[in-house]
Amino acid sequence: MRPELYNRIKNMISQVEPGSLIIIDGASMTLRNRDVEYRFYQTSAFFYLTEWLAPNARLLIDIKDRDVESILFYEEVDPEKQKWIGICPSYDAIVSKGHATTVYTLDRYEQIFQERLAATQHVYFEFSDAEKYQSRINHSLKQMMNQRVHRESPGMHDLDTLLGRLRLEKSDYEIERMRHAASISAKGHIDLMEKAKSGLFEYQLGAEFERFCRYHGCDHLAYESIIASGKNACILHYTQCQDQLHDNDMVLIDAGGEYAGYAADITRSFPVSGRFTAAQKDIYEVVLAAQTAVIKAIKPGLEFKSLQTIAREALFDGLKGLGIMKKWRMEQLQHFYFHGVSHWLGLDVHDGCPYLSETGQSIKLAPGMTLTVEPGLYFSSHLDELSPEFHHLGIRIEDDILVTQDGAEILTIECPKTINAIEEVMLS
Repeated sequence: MRPELYNRIKNMISQVEPGSLIIIDGASMTLRNRDVEYRFYQTSAFFYLTEWLAPNARLLIDIKDRDVESILFYEEVDPEKQKWIGICPSYDAIVSKGHATTVYTLDRYEQIFQERLAATQHVYFEFSDAEKYQSRINHSLKQMMNQRVHRESPGMHDLDTLLGRLRLEKSDYEIERMRHAASISAKGHIDLMEKAKSGLFEYQLGAEFERFCRYHGCDHLAYESIIASGKNACILHYTQCQDQLHDNDMVLIDAGGEYAGYAADITRSFPVSGRFTAAQKDIYEVVLAAQTAVIKAIKPGLEFKSLQTIAREALFDGLKGLGIMKKWRMEQLQHFYFHGVSHWLGLDVHDGCPYLSETGQSIKLAPGMTLTVEPGLYFSSHLDELSPEFHHLGIRIEDDILVTQDGAEILTIECPKTINAIEEVMLS
């Protein structure tokens, strides 16, 4: 079995009840229309445990005492279907890839699942898909009763919660892949800075970013790109991307590639003309100062919730210092900043890791955790005392951060974000 996968599964031992069985299914193909399917995408949880990239697979992880067996069941493709989808690896080839300690074809699943279930006291499955798994467990228990095998229902536990805790701290193996995703994505943003000009459409920049990432080795985009020019930058998850760019506009680009399963998530905001106006500079510097303050504060032991407090205080102080409103109160900030400053990052762009400990306290940062820092200001509200030059101005700056032993490392450091650096790229 691959060392990285073995280590992940071994890490479960201290997290689960003795005599536990973990059950999880991989993704299936999804119809786009009629007989056309979407490109296959494995679920992050299944990928984390197997790195298996074919549809309709299933996994059992049997934990007895301190021993662990990972059992992968894969769908065997008949020769006729292989004429359409390509030659599939043989059983021996699959075994040699080390996706699990034991491998069977999918037709063996029901028998082996029932045998393992009969000998376990606790079952872990994704509560997010509880109906499917509970139905399967109940069916097997009923089969045992029909065979006159008495079996009490095992204890049921949430696999989502377990995997979320395990995925919080990334291994060196994972960090290497995240660095690569970050590097490709950062260069993709530079490419857009170089190409952006008045007259282009938002969707053209989106298409160029996807081309760049795929050309340089990303398997997918990590999420649908946000290419928001002018007033669209004030819409947090704007994805229509149909408007044309104009010289007097800022454009906000929130886009990242996915490499070997791991996501990058970068946002940059820059003027279409290549030069910031005075108003754009003022707001941009406030957002950048807030981001800098948050990143500087990151270190092991800091509570995750503190990041938002630091961001809010920095944004408030920056706007107050500009004097753009006669009476400036903290509660007014919600009109211009209405999202969190950070989220976990990993296999998913919003990685499925907890923000609270098992005792309900804010998670404390630790080495190996990866997260974003993304303050923003969005002036879509026409408050009477707000100068018109700030109307419809939206700016967000986002980087990917690795918590280190003594602070933070910016994984997306290659992407320019100071005003001088951005203007230099755009005007060169």
